[in-house]
Amino acid sequence: MRILFVLVFLALTAAGAHAQENAPAPAAAPGLSARVEGIKDLADAQDRMERAHLAFERGDSREALELYLAVARSRFANAGVWANAGTAAYRSGDTGRAVLFYSRALKMDPAYDFARNSLAVISPTTNDRDQGFGTELAGALFHRTTPGGWVIAAQIFFLFICLAIAKTLGARDRDARGHWGAILCWSAGLYALCLGVGIANYRFRIGPAGAVVVADKAISRSEPRTGATAQLELPAGTILTLTGDPTRGFVRFQLADGSDGFISTEEIERI
Repeated sequence: MRILFVLVFLALTAAGAHAQENAPAPAAAPGLSARVEGIKDLADAQDRMERAHLAFERGDSREALELYLAVARSRFANAGVWANAGTAAYRSGDTGRAVLFYSRALKMDPAYDFARNSLAVISPTTNDRDQGFGTELAGALFHRTTPGGWVIAAQIFFLFICLAIAKTLGARDRDARGHWGAILCWSAGLYALCLGVGIANYRFRIGPAGAVVVADKAISRSEPRTGATAQLELPAGTILTLTGDPTRGFVRFQLADGSDGFISTEEIERI
C-alpha cells in the first residue's frame, strides 16, 4: 500500500517543482520612463523593462508605470510585469490601480508571494475577511499545487484501479482477491479525491468575476441609479466580487464581508 502514497507524492512534488521553475522571478524594484508605443518583439519588451527599472530607480514612477503597462498589456506579459506595475502605481500614489495590478499578477500566478504580500500591505480594510482554518488550509494547498499535478496523481491511481481489477478477477484464492480488492478500493477513493481537488484547484485559480475600485472614493448604492440611497463609501483599492451584469451604468457587487450594493462602472476596473 505504501507504493500508492509514494507515487502520488512524487507526482505532486514534480508538478510543484515544474510550477516553481516556470513562475516569474520575484519582482525587482521596478523602473520607469520613456514613451509608450506598441511592443514590437521580445527584444523591444526587454528594452522597455530595462528602461522602466532605470526610471523607477531614479524616482520617476509615472514613467516607469507607463513602460511596465506597455509590456503587461502585450503578449509578453507575466505575473512579474504586473507586480512591477503595481509597485510603480503605488509609488505614484495610485493605490486603486496598485491593488488592481497586484491582483492581476495573482490571477496569472496564484502562488506569487511577492504580489500576495504586497497586496496584503496596501489593501484597504474593506478587503479584510475572516477565514476559518479550513479555508486557510485549502488556500495554502491550492497556492502550492497545480490542477495538472492533481490530474497526474489521479491518472496514476486510475492505472492502479485497472491493475487491481485485472488482478482481482484473475486471483485464484480468497487472500489474493482480498488483497487486490483492498488496493482497488483505496485506489478508487484516492482517484476520486485527487480528481476532485484538481477541479477545485482549477476553479480557485479562475475565481469569480472581480473588479477593483480605482476612483479615490466610490459610493455604493441600494439600486442601479445615481439618485439611489448611498450605502457605503468605498476607498480606492477595494476588491469587489461582481454578482451581476451592468445595468444603466451600474453593476451589483459583494464585498469580502458579504455586504453588497451597486456601484458605477466608471469607478471600477475588472481584474
